[in-house]
Amino acid sequence: MPRRIVEKEAQPLFNCLKKATTGGTLDLNRVVQDWVEISAYSLALVNGANQAKVSDFLDKISQIQGKYSEQQLQLFSEALTILGELHEQEIKDWLGQITSEVFLTENKDGQVFTPDYVGRLMSMIVSQGDDKKKTETVADMCCGTGSLILGHIANMREKNSDKKVIVTACDLDRTALLCAFIQCGIHNITGTFEYGNALTNEVFEVFYSAPISLSF
Repeated sequence: MPRRIVEKEAQPLFNCLKKATTGGTLDLNRVVQDWVEISAYSLALVNGANQAKVSDFLDKISQIQGKYSEQQLQLFSEALTILGELHEQEIKDWLGQITSEVFLTENKDGQVFTPDYVGRLMSMIVSQGDDKKKTETVADMCCGTGSLILGHIANMREKNSDKKVIVTACDLDRTALLCAFIQCGIHNITGTFEYGNALTNEVFEVFYSAPISLSF
């Protein structure tokens, strides 16, 4: 299966990250990797659910910032804003497209991620239950960049559901897991995101998501 392409709507995001390579003098793969990480650490700090790791995240942000100029870091900020705007237009796995394009995720080590339309369909199939519940839990132990979870969120928003969704997500690909964390964070989803192996119950790192107020 070929990797996903970057749709035209996501091209401004992709182009913004390409600009941060300063004319190709930096590797685009590495730039996107650093942007994903610094975005995840920043969201983890502002959502208030990762208090025990504040110092660690600040150190990691500082390390990444030290590799880039102020202009490049501004492009990183703009890219996160563009991602938020994309999610306002349509809830789908935008980051999966970007990271797949630069071979950070998908078709790497045999990975094949779930297309967005399949995520929406699976959500509709499993959601034919009690709509009176005020809270529901969603677990995806091989979450990839989050297409299944995002498909469910999109379906709920279309139904104007006021249910609180609590997510438990896990993936052995750390970059993919961070993409899911970022995109769920944009939608104020509460959850636990584990970088680990669901088959062996190994957990290497945990990120917590909680409702926050973001302006994009």
